[in-house]
Amino acid sequence: MLKYDEIKANERRLLALTSLKGGEFDYLLKHFSPICERYFRYHTYEGKKRKLPAFKPHQDEKLPTSSDKLLFLLTYLKGNQLQEFHGAVYDLSQAKVSSLVKILQRLLDETLHKMGLSPARDSEGLVKQLQNHPDDTFNHDATERPIERKTDYEAQKEDYSGKSKAHTSKNEIVSDQASELLYVSPTYEGKTHDKALLDEEQLTWIVGIKLRQDTGYQGYNPAGVTILQPTKKPRGASLTDQQKEVNRHISKERVVIEHAIAGLKRLRILKERIRLKFYDVRDRMVSIGCALHNLRVKSPFRKYAPRTGMWAS
Repeated sequence: MLKYDEIKANERRLLALTSLKGGEFDYLLKHFSPICERYFRYHTYEGKKRKLPAFKPHQDEKLPTSSDKLLFLLTYLKGNQLQEFHGAVYDLSQAKVSSLVKILQRLLDETLHKMGLSPARDSEGLVKQLQNHPDDTFNHDATERPIERKTDYEAQKEDYSGKSKAHTSKNEIVSDQASELLYVSPTYEGKTHDKALLDEEQLTWIVGIKLRQDTGYQGYNPAGVTILQPTKKPRGASLTDQQKEVNRHISKERVVIEHAIAGLKRLRILKERIRLKFYDVRDRMVSIGCALHNLRVKSPFRKYAPRTGMWAS
């Protein structure tokens, strides 16, 4: 059975299993522990209300500490293994693993939100992020992730993405120049076009900012915003050398958001086919992945860390 106290000294293994370094894990644990302990003091592993509060773990409890519970969840998100396999590692039944994952991911999402790491989920939240931001140039793009194919034929059509040739769900993401994720949209069906998704969201942008986007957003030009977008090759014609040079420059700068999406998908549950079927669980997983990426971006334990102010608290 994996125990945090036994693997925390092995930095390489901890990073491989959780996507976090030791200092990052400990910083997250400091905020996660009180929320986790408060919940399980009055609830069981199945989420049922206790008759009497539990002020200390039972003698035979499989995950007695908050650090073990956090490790349990992060290894599940990072590896995306079968719940039966995860249960075998921790000596738990598949049903108990399923219940614990649903509970712990809610507690982790609450923790990350209180730490100020979670991205905005609506237009009002995005405006607040942009107003207080030192940058004036931002990037946006959509990301897809595979999901289980539904049994209903009509429902399958909603999720089928012709672009990815798979059944997927999709989210719109906004990042800054340091690769921090500022906004992630609600989860949409895979067939939704990138621009149609943005039109549906009706996001409000700050006047005077610059916004980098790819050619999939042709025609998206919000008022007061300077759009930086590669020139699309005309049908039956070629781009000039100057246009190609400008396109290369824009793509070179816009690659920041591609790196951010790659950071988000360090959790294999957001990269590979997710087997969890409930919409709210799938949607919350994206928010958690973005927040964990933001934790790594701001971490002083990473060589590329652009900002470390959050660690002063």
